[in-house]
Amino acid sequence: MEIFGIDIQTLGWALLGGILPTFFWLRFWWREDECNREPRSMLVLTFIAGMLSVLIALSAERFIADLLYNQTHIVVAAATIEEFIKLVVVGLLAFSIRFINEPTDYALYLITGALGFAALENTLFLIEPITHQDITVSILTGNLRFLGATVLHIVASATIGAFLGIAFYKNKFAKVIHGIIGVLTAITLHTIFNFFIMKGTTQSIITALAMLWASAILLLVVFEKLKQIHRQQMLLKTNLENYHV
Repeated sequence: MEIFGIDIQTLGWALLGGILPTFFWLRFWWREDECNREPRSMLVLTFIAGMLSVLIALSAERFIADLLYNQTHIVVAAATIEEFIKLVVVGLLAFSIRFINEPTDYALYLITGALGFAALENTLFLIEPITHQDITVSILTGNLRFLGATVLHIVASATIGAFLGIAFYKNKFAKVIHGIIGVLTAITLHTIFNFFIMKGTTQSIITALAMLWASAILLLVVFEKLKQIHRQQMLLKTNLENYHV
């Protein structure tokens, strides 16, 4: 039996290899949400929306690739499309006062959507080697994407979320400015990573992975700082309420 011309067993293994590793990251980031935990049903919906956004991104990238002939422009355009689509899809779904009630929520939802995006993207990359029953290539592809591409999507989306989180207690104009800076930073990181990977050398790949993991560690520090700011604001609010009482 086939689905879209792909053997259902091959598709099943590709989905397993593409989605299962992202659950590690989901569990890690969801556990970071220590205050006012987000509804799991909403997070699952965000993950699925992230997966479906891959289809939109692929269509847009193919359209742009037909218009552009310069490889550098295509790489930049692809990074821009992916980061923009992930942000828009998650933003339309989750960025409301009902769900965003602390600085880290922006990053949490964006990371969840990014992991959904990575899950389906990883699945698509695994289909060909699994089809040819090349287990070694499948394992190497899965591991590389777990260590590289998946972390890239986490870091890029978390960067946007971090900038929005920093502006959580600021006015609307400040939020917009921080959001723009976050998007531009994410696109830049995504583009640089793609250029390093395209070189295909061992040194360039190691450099790209080192850059990503350093960025991930920095974002963890920022994440903790955002939680600290929120706790301070809640304490201040409680003290003011008690004072007026």
